[in-house]
Amino acid sequence: MNVMQVPIALQFHDREQEQADGTQILADPQTVVVLVLTGVPGVGKTTLAQQLALKLREQFPDQLWVEFGGTEGALSVADALTDKLLALGMRREELPGTERELSAAFRSRTASRRVLVVLDGVVKREQVQPFIPGGPGSAVLVTSTSQLSQLKLDGARHVHLKGFGAPDAEGYLRLLCGDRVGDQSLSALAEVCDGLPIALRAAAGRLITDPDRVTVDQLVAQISGTDAQAFTVDEKDQPAEVFDLAYHGLSPQAAELYREWGVLRFESASPDMLSAREDRSGAIAQLVEAGLVQRRGNRLWMHRLFRRHAEIRGETDGVDTEAVLRGALTWLLAGASAADLAKMGEGRYRCTPVREHLTSEFADAEQAMAWLDAERENLVLAVRRAVELGWNELAWQLAETATTLYVNRRYLVDWTETSELGAKAAGLAHNTAAEARLRSFATRAMVDLGDRELAQAELTEAQRLVETTDDLRLQASIHELWGRFWDATDHGRAVTAYTSAIELFERVQDLRGVAFVTYFLAAAQHANGDHELALTTVDRALELITDDRMLGRAVTTQASILAALGRLPEAAARFDVAIDLLRADPFHEAVTQELRGDLLDDRDALRRAYELYQSLGSSRAVELGLRLN
Repeated sequence: MNVMQVPIALQFHDREQEQADGTQILADPQTVVVLVLTGVPGVGKTTLAQQLALKLREQFPDQLWVEFGGTEGALSVADALTDKLLALGMRREELPGTERELSAAFRSRTASRRVLVVLDGVVKREQVQPFIPGGPGSAVLVTSTSQLSQLKLDGARHVHLKGFGAPDAEGYLRLLCGDRVGDQSLSALAEVCDGLPIALRAAAGRLITDPDRVTVDQLVAQISGTDAQAFTVDEKDQPAEVFDLAYHGLSPQAAELYREWGVLRFESASPDMLSAREDRSGAIAQLVEAGLVQRRGNRLWMHRLFRRHAEIRGETDGVDTEAVLRGALTWLLAGASAADLAKMGEGRYRCTPVREHLTSEFADAEQAMAWLDAERENLVLAVRRAVELGWNELAWQLAETATTLYVNRRYLVDWTETSELGAKAAGLAHNTAAEARLRSFATRAMVDLGDRELAQAELTEAQRLVETTDDLRLQASIHELWGRFWDATDHGRAVTAYTSAIELFERVQDLRGVAFVTYFLAAAQHANGDHELALTTVDRALELITDDRMLGRAVTTQASILAALGRLPEAAARFDVAIDLLRADPFHEAVTQELRGDLLDDRDALRRAYELYQSLGSSRAVELGLRLN
C-alpha cells in the first residue's frame, strides 16, 4: 500500500520557473536527489514543496511528510523516523531504538520504493541525512529559511525563492480576491506587501472580510500609515504593517482568539480546544476567511509568522495568559486521561486521578490513539510550558498520561524528555510516588535509546524514592523494570528482580501483575540456563494469564524450554498450540513459526514465517529469505 502524506497546496500561484527547476532536479532516476528550497519566512517554500509533490505523484507513489517547524527541538529526528517507519508498515515490535539504527531501518525500508520525503522547516543538516532513502529514484525535498550550505557538500541542489515580482504578485491578489477588486489597480498593494505571499494573503483577507468594502487604494493608504510594532523571525524583519491591518479588521471575538493563539504557541490546534470555554466557531471561521489560519483536515494551522505576530499583539493589546494556558493544558489533560483509560484500561498503575479529569470518553482505543497522534506535539509543548510556569501538578500528570502514546508508538525521545520534566515537577509538588513512577517507567525508553547508564541511575533513584512510601504496587513495578533492565545483560539479576516483583504483586493481589511477571521470570530463568525451573515457572504463568496474545507468547516460551530440555515431541505440540493462539497476531505468529523452525529444524515453519513476514512488509523477511535459499 502506498503512503501519501504530503498535504495538497491550496491556491498555488505561478512559480513556473521554480517548478520547472524543481521537477527537473527531482526527476533523476539514477540516484537519490536532495533538493533544498530556501527563502525568508512566508515566501512560499512549503506551498511550492507541496505543489512539486502533487505534480510528481506518478514518479513518487510514496510521499512522506515531516514538519520540523523551523525551530530546534520542535520534533526529534528519532521520533520522526519512528513515525515514518510506522507509516511504511513496520511493526512497533520491530522498531530499533537509536537514531542511527532507525535511520538504517529507514534506508532498508525504502530501498525498493520510489519515495519522496518532504522535510518542512529544517534548521540544520543533521535533520536531513537520516531521512535519505535507501534506493535510487527516490528524493528528499527540504524547506528551510537557512541556506544549509553544508548540504551542498553532500551533493544537494538548492533553489532560492524570492517574493513575487509585480505582475505575479498582482495575479496572486486577483486569484485570492476574485470579483472583490474588480478592475482596481493592485500594483501599489503588491508593492507594500513586498511581494511576500503570506503578506499578500493577509491583505487579501482584509479586503474580502472588510464590512465597509474598503478600496484597494484606501487599504494601501492604511498600510502605509500604520505605525506598526516591528518584529523579526529568524533575524529577518517582517511586514508588520500588513499583519496589523489584517488583525485590526477582525471582530473583537476573532481578534481575542488570534491573541490567545499567540500565547499558546501551538502550530496546530483542534477547534474543540479553542472552543473549550465557549463556542468560538464564528471567530474561527473569520480567522480562516482572513487568511490568518488554515484548515488542514479536522485541525487548524497557523503560520509561525502569524503566531509571532499574534504573540506581540497579545503583549500590546492584552490577553489573560494564565487563563488561556491553563484552559488549554487542562483540556489536553482531560483528553489524555480519557485516551489513557480507553487504550490502557482501568487496571493500569497510574498516579494521575484520570477519572477526575474526564469531560468525555472515547468510543474505543483506536479513537483514543488517533486523538493522541493528533495532539502529540502539543502534549510535549504543554509539559514544557507547565514546567516553565511552575504548574507542577499539571506538568507531571500531563507527562504521565502522555506515556500511553509513547509506549504504544515508541516515540522514545518525547517519552524521555516529558518524563524527565514530569519527574522534576512531581518532586517539586512533593509527590514521591509520581516522581518515582515517571523516573522508572521512562527507563524502558532510555534502554531502547542505548542509554543504559542513565536508565540505571533513574531506576536507582526511583527505588530510593519508593522505599519511603507504602505503595507496594509501585515498588513491584520498579522491581519489574529492574528485571527488564537486567534481561539484556545479567539474567541472574533479572531473575532476582522479577522474583521480588512477584512477591509484592501477590501482597497487593494484583493478579495481572503476578501473571505477566511470572512469564517474564520464566523467560529469564530459561535464558539463565535453569530450564527445569523455568518450565515449572511458565506452567504457573499459564494458569494465571488470561490475555490471548500474552498466552500465546507464554506457550511459545514453554515450547522453547521443552526443546532446550530435549523433549522435542512435546515442544512441537506446544508450538502448535501457541500458533493457534496467535493467528490473530501475524507478527507474533511469524516469530513463533521462525523459532519453531530453528529449534525443531522445521523448514515448513520457516517458510510460513517467511510468508507472514513478507505479507507484513517486515525487514525480517529479507534475512529469512536468504536463509531459506
